[in-house]
Amino acid sequence: MPCPRKHILTPLAPLLLLTLLSLSSAFGATISMLDDVGRFKFVDTTTGFATVKKFGLGGYSNLAFNSSNNLYYLTDPQNMLRMITADWVLSNPLGQLPQLKGLAFDGSGALFGYDFDLDELISIDPNNASYSSIGTTGFTLNGPGGQLKCGGTHLLVLLDNNGDGTYGSIDPTTGSGTTLFQDQSYLGHQFTDIVPGGIGSSDIFTVQADNVYRFNPLTGSLDFIVAVQNPSCDCVP
Repeated sequence: MPCPRKHILTPLAPLLLLTLLSLSSAFGATISMLDDVGRFKFVDTTTGFATVKKFGLGGYSNLAFNSSNNLYYLTDPQNMLRMITADWVLSNPLGQLPQLKGLAFDGSGALFGYDFDLDELISIDPNNASYSSIGTTGFTLNGPGGQLKCGGTHLLVLLDNNGDGTYGSIDPTTGSGTTLFQDQSYLGHQFTDIVPGGIGSSDIFTVQADNVYRFNPLTGSLDFIVAVQNPSCDCVP
C-alpha cells in the first residue's frame, strides 16, 4: 500500500518526487519526536519551539505515527508494542516484539519493523503485535542506529550498516534492501513524522542530538534547519 502523500519519497519516482519537493511549503512543519530523556515532543521546524505532550518515556523508542487512526505507537524497554491514545495515555502492552530498530506505517495502517538481530523486515499486527517475516534486507545492522520511514512504494532506512552510515530503501513486499548512499553523517539520525493539523509540508525531517535537519531522499543530503529549544509543557505523565 502507498504511504500518505505527505511522505512520498521513493527513488523509483524521481519526476514525481521533484515535483512534490518543488511544491512543498516554504514554511516549516510541526514534527513529532522522542528525546533522549523520554519526552514526546512536537517541534516547529521554523522556530525550533518545542512542546512536550507526554513525559516518562525513558528507554522507549521506535516512535511511529499511524495516519489511518491518527495515533502514535512505540516500543518500551522490554520490546513490547505500546500505543499512545488520543488523550495521551500510554496503553498497556499490546504484545511482545523482537528487538527492533525502526517502526513505520504505510497509508493503509500496515505496520512494518526492522528486526535488529535477523536484519529482516517484518510485518506487525498493530492490535496485538503478532508478527511475521517478510524477508532479509541484506543489510548488517550492528550499531545503535536504525530508522524506518514510509516513502511512497518503498520504506526508507537510515542505519548503522556494519559501522557505516547507510541510507537505503526496502521493498515492503520482499524485504529486500538497496543501499543508496553511505555517509557517517547518517549515524544517530531519527526520522520524524509530520504532526496532523500542523503546518503542511511534503519535506522529510530528521533529528539528531536535538538538531532538526531537512532530508533530501534523492541525494541523501542532510541540511541543518534549526535547534530544538527548551520545551514548554502541555503534557501528562
